[in-house]
Amino acid sequence: MDIPTIVTLLGRDLTESERRTVEWLQGWSRETQENVMTFIVEAWQRGLQFGRP
Repeated sequence: MDIPTIVTLLGRDLTESERRTVEWLQGWSRETQENVMTFIVEAWQRGLQFGRP
């Protein structure tokens, strides 16, 4: 979970608050980071199934 990759995927710069959050998350174990990202992606995908962007 690195800032340049996130910026590329989002297609925009991070706000200072978002940047601080990513830096905080970088202190977590890789496994925990992956779990959090999986939750977010799965929730987003499930929202799409129900017509919620």
